[in-house]
Amino acid sequence: MPHNATGPQFVSPSHYRILEMQHEELLDNASKIQGLFHFLNFLDTAAFDRCLGRSGKSPECLARAPEGGAPPRKFVAITAAGQALKAKQAEAERAALLGLQRQDQRAISMEETMDRLKDTFMAYADPMLYANTGRREMNIVGWCRLLRDCRLLDNRLTLVAADVIFTRVDAGVDVLGMPGVTGGTTLGDLHIDHSEFLRCLRAVVRTKFPTATDQNEALGLLARKWILPFSRGLGAGGGVGASVDGLFNRTTMNIVRTYDRQLKKLFAYSGSSEADPARVNWSWVRDHDGTITSSQFVLMLLNFNVTPVLLSKNAAIEVFVRCESANDGDEKVGTMYYPTFLETLAEVALAVGEAALTRLRVTTSPDELKILRRYAEGSPPPHGPRVLQAHRDVLVGRGRDAPALDQHSMYDAEAERKKNEQRAAEALQRQEEAQMMGVVQRREGLRQRFALTRLRNFYRDVRTANNNTTWPPERDTSPTNRRPGNNANPGSEGEDPVHVAFFDSERAIKTPRPL
Repeated sequence: MPHNATGPQFVSPSHYRILEMQHEELLDNASKIQGLFHFLNFLDTAAFDRCLGRSGKSPECLARAPEGGAPPRKFVAITAAGQALKAKQAEAERAALLGLQRQDQRAISMEETMDRLKDTFMAYADPMLYANTGRREMNIVGWCRLLRDCRLLDNRLTLVAADVIFTRVDAGVDVLGMPGVTGGTTLGDLHIDHSEFLRCLRAVVRTKFPTATDQNEALGLLARKWILPFSRGLGAGGGVGASVDGLFNRTTMNIVRTYDRQLKKLFAYSGSSEADPARVNWSWVRDHDGTITSSQFVLMLLNFNVTPVLLSKNAAIEVFVRCESANDGDEKVGTMYYPTFLETLAEVALAVGEAALTRLRVTTSPDELKILRRYAEGSPPPHGPRVLQAHRDVLVGRGRDAPALDQHSMYDAEAERKKNEQRAAEALQRQEEAQMMGVVQRREGLRQRFALTRLRNFYRDVRTANNNTTWPPERDTSPTNRRPGNNANPGSEGEDPVHVAFFDSERAIKTPRPL
């Protein structure tokens, strides 16, 4: 971040250097997180649905007994009893710990609550902005970090919803129509002051307590139950973010908002028992507090080729347990909400980024090298070019000239283009042959029908009495051929004279010539 030419004016030079290093680390972590999001290939709908279909969540598979044993449904029911007992014990311990943290905040007054909220705002303010300008204002990283630390994020208040609240308040949208309220900071500067921070909290209150009548009382309840017990003060590292704060970076948040529909579909499908991705509904997950377990999370990573190539299964489970126990808002054991799912994905991305160089050096499979190259190509700077350079060094060290391969890639693309053109020409030829055969078959059908009609007319002529009337005479209802009786035999003496109809050359049915 640019700073004054004369140096920092509100912090010491050593402290400012620490802030710069933290900012560089934040950008590096953000590039790793964005690289994993691009690796999941959300924009390719066919590939995304194909990866979702690898889960094997089919009713036939779930009902089939493996090797004569118990079916998976029954096996899950048997093993779930012991796991449920352990989960209840862990949830009781967690509830007791959270109750102790909230106990000290129950009896404080509203004035003291507002004073402590101001201290919390100061703790989560942007430290780099204070070092350069001396202003205590909060950016999107501090806002999302506060909601994450206070366990306020859930399936209703997602990261995208929190970003929308922050953006609207920063743009002055929520200020309009509020009497006596004027904007705090410059509109659209991506920072909010204390008054705008309180408006953001009131928007959170409207999301968390939609039926609340007294907004101030609801704000006090929100502060005493979630914000004050779990927020970090200045002495506890409130201004120093965690490694996953790269998820809250402005660029990463824009990517999360872009892939919001795909990420919600991924969470809903991975956490449900529905076998058809088309029937997954996010509204049901939001209204019924849908969650995801560790086994479902690891299965999702396996379906998208993240495990075991980019990250091992044990490492993925460790990341899941650490994120679920630290910041999940459902306060249960073994399950997490959608925002914590995104945070876990970010932690997985950081673990993948740290292990990418090592895996490039130790892998021996060409398929794994392709996966690692695809991951490196999707990662933005500074992480992506570093991994790509390591990939080239590995190829050179194994006797493969990477620049020569890059030069030959043009010819490989030309060969692939010619192959695609040949396939298109063959498909067009097959289509034309099918059309020609269709024309021939239709003409042959017409020829056969004409031949049968000619033969039928011939037999009609030779079986009549005078070889000229229609057969049978009962079906001839023309006035000229009307007979006194329907059952009269053709050619009898009492019969009236019949009309003689000859076929001329124009009306004669001719057999078409073959092609």
